[in-house]
Amino acid sequence: MVIAVISAVWVTASAGLALVVGRSIRQADERAPFTDHLAGLPAELTVADVLGARATQPSH
Repeated sequence: MVIAVISAVWVTASAGLALVVGRSIRQADERAPFTDHLAGLPAELTVADVLGARATQPSH
């Protein structure tokens, strides 16, 4: 009986947490209109976006 109660509480808590996390992800997606909805990255990602401004390194 104790195992059944613990299992029921565990399932209820994890389902609630999943709903909260899912809602948070949906809100973040709605607030970021210029990002790709699949990866959370800019729609037109370039190498410069990833690497940023880099100083040229002298070769030896």
